[in-house]
Amino acid sequence: MNNYLKRLERGKVAPNFWCSEEYFINANFQERELNGALGVFEFDEGLLVFPPLDIDGRLQWPKGFPDRVWSDFAGFSWAGAESEFLDFEFLYDPQRFLNMIGGSWMVFRKNSRKFPARLGQALTYRRLTEGEMEGALTELLIGWLEEKGEEAEIHDGDLMLDFALHGENRKALFDDAGQLWGVNVWDENYQYVNYRYCLCAKEPFLGEYMRLIFYTDEEILTKGKLINDGGALDSEPLRVFKEKLNPIRVREVCGWRKK
Repeated sequence: MNNYLKRLERGKVAPNFWCSEEYFINANFQERELNGALGVFEFDEGLLVFPPLDIDGRLQWPKGFPDRVWSDFAGFSWAGAESEFLDFEFLYDPQRFLNMIGGSWMVFRKNSRKFPARLGQALTYRRLTEGEMEGALTELLIGWLEEKGEEAEIHDGDLMLDFALHGENRKALFDDAGQLWGVNVWDENYQYVNYRYCLCAKEPFLGEYMRLIFYTDEEILTKGKLINDGGALDSEPLRVFKEKLNPIRVREVCGWRKK
């Protein structure tokens, strides 16, 4: 684990969606230490990504660092700085997906069961090894992007490709004939599992089923961690969809700028 993530854990700071060793590497984040504090920067732009931390994991913002922080952590505030809304952050308890009892679960409970019932075949959900199904994964990703349309804004497309083709934690859904239907990608930090991507074929209710098998996967459940499912990416339909999955907490993620 890199030094910044170690300091986060030491200071018991709740990590945000972009905090994992794998994400830091794929995003080419760089650490820089100045005046006793350690900051994370986006290499190409020189952007200060997260608030700097001292050796004990306490949040700092000493002189010499840029006047703007791209994303904060839960509970962060700074005198002399003002916040700028960035996105939401949806946190879920995977144990709650085992029963899905009550009216608040009705829509997702119903929709998440439609795809396997309509397909009428046995399905297999398993890990992918490095290099496995690379051609099929590329086709799946292209189809997923085409469904979004030319005008859709794809956030961090290169990162998505890296995680889809080479991610350390990927599980794929296959039917009896070996057809690839979808892939779930995740990583984790000391406190959360980050549900990084859900990529699937254009098929009604397949996305709901992919989420259900992710949250009820024994490998995920036995970790005993909450799931950070990221934000809404400026998409109102995505925000509404994630609300229907009954998050235990929704946080407003903000950037900060010194006045």
